[in-house]
Amino acid sequence: MNADRETWDGIPCILPDWIYTADLELFEARSAVKRRNANYFADVVGVDPSESGEAEILKMLRAAREAEDAARTVKCELVIEARARGIQLGDIGKALGISDSGVSNILSRDALALERKREISRELKAWATLTHLWSRDIDTDEPGESFYRHGISQLLLAQRRFDQAIKIHSRGGGPSAASQKLKSVYETLHDAFLSLTDPVIPRTIAKYVPKRSLNGDASWTTMPDAASASIRHGIFEVVLAKLAFTDSLDGSGSADTMLAGIYMARAMVSLSRPEAMFVSDEMIEFLSREHPELLPSTGLSLDQIMRLHERQFDSDDSDDSDDLDDHDDEE
Repeated sequence: MNADRETWDGIPCILPDWIYTADLELFEARSAVKRRNANYFADVVGVDPSESGEAEILKMLRAAREAEDAARTVKCELVIEARARGIQLGDIGKALGISDSGVSNILSRDALALERKREISRELKAWATLTHLWSRDIDTDEPGESFYRHGISQLLLAQRRFDQAIKIHSRGGGPSAASQKLKSVYETLHDAFLSLTDPVIPRTIAKYVPKRSLNGDASWTTMPDAASASIRHGIFEVVLAKLAFTDSLDGSGSADTMLAGIYMARAMVSLSRPEAMFVSDEMIEFLSREHPELLPSTGLSLDQIMRLHERQFDSDDSDDSDDLDDHDDEE
């Protein structure tokens, strides 16, 4: 046996059950890596048949590295927040198992960049906005499932139109054409925002993923299960996109417009996770059975969700704007 090739007698990482381990912390870490690596349709139930076992293991390694980087960022930001709240260096060091000087090194080396400070403030504003909107009294008799499905349909349409606007701009199209397309993106995104922030939404989510609450309601005071967390995060990203788009319209520059597109794409990633899609399918089944007239005219196909999950703004040179415009007309 080669010196650098120790035998592995444990559960293979390419299997879904790899997450199960005796150590609770390792279970949480493996679950995070597996979720990050999952393509949401094949990997969650085993090896993607189109890829070899070796390719799957390398994907897992990349996912582990990304999870490690994210965990490190979380740790550093927790240190910054702890100090901001007046917690002493010694107490922070004890929690981390390092000295006071080690904590000081983190604070100086990993100080928040200006861009991250702005995003943190935007996150707080999005959270406060969503909390306020979801806490309003419900003033509709229409089932929340129709609000949710309409919001998802409009979000998908907004994402399509955003991609079209970027293509128009990158190919030297007239600024008026790109501007007009971005205007339609904002209008469609706003429609999705209104539907997904209606106060009926958190109560509707709770119907399908019940959870314990500190005060008996469906507010942010609960620790949501995986399905609730994915859906709520997706809607949170929609609010972020709306805020970023509003900033760009106020003259903050094209960076905010691109940021809105990034937030929309991230929203679709969270809303297309298996647990979120299961809830969505349950909602469609309910509407089909009880309120078929309220079903949206279009829905998310697996191909559409995968395209959104894998998309990068400049990675696809194919021109699919014509068929997308056909869908726009249908809306």
